[in-house]
Amino acid sequence: MESKLVAAEKPKPAQIETETGETAPISVTAGDKAVTCEALAAAWNSFANTVKTEDMRLFSILTAHTPVLEGETKIVFKIMNPLQNEPFQNVQTRLLQHLKTTLDNEKAEIEIVFAEKNETAKAYTAEDKFMQMSRKNPSLLTFRQQFSLDFA
Repeated sequence: MESKLVAAEKPKPAQIETETGETAPISVTAGDKAVTCEALAAAWNSFANTVKTEDMRLFSILTAHTPVLEGETKIVFKIMNPLQNEPFQNVQTRLLQHLKTTLDNEKAEIEIVFAEKNETAKAYTAEDKFMQMSRKNPSLLTFRQQFSLDFA
């Protein structure tokens, strides 16, 4: 009896379609390893560096704030305004897949929140602006007293 060797086909990785219509492999090796803040920051920055040559604006958005880990798998990322939301949404699937694979945690998820407006934006008068600056640099109050400065 002759025995025939049949070459086993390698299974193809599962694919997912991204928002841009591209297909990307779904990682089947991601597990449920605990995510640390340090590992998250390293994985996030490595992804940001990969898109740096593609889109400098997106790189800027990704590096403007550090993502925060809430709980074991929830990654919260702040964006400053709605204009930053669209470029982020375009790569969110790729980013999440990168994080799941790099962090070895299939349950990782990203939540986008809008950052609160900067407190200095509320200062309108010269006195208000000075008070905002003096909170950051208390020596300004001493300088104001020494030279008898006042706002007219």
